[in-house]
Amino acid sequence: MKSNTVDAPAATATTAPYAWRVPPGDSIRQKYLVRSKPPSSKNPTRGVVELEIAIVNQKGEIIREGYDKYLIGGAA
Repeated sequence: MKSNTVDAPAATATTAPYAWRVPPGDSIRQKYLVRSKPPSSKNPTRGVVELEIAIVNQKGEIIREGYDKYLIGGAA
């Protein structure tokens, strides 16, 4: 069975507002969307992954959103 694990990512960029409030009793969850994942031209097992991230409450309302970029290195 092939493993889909990769080396620990290094965050290269992050943007998200810091002011957000969640009332007691609310449930929250994260939603991720991969915006891009081009491989490195020098080493195709490595690359940058750009994620769009949203934190939503139990009503589906977005309470925080932003994006992160990670430098990823994987096994061949």
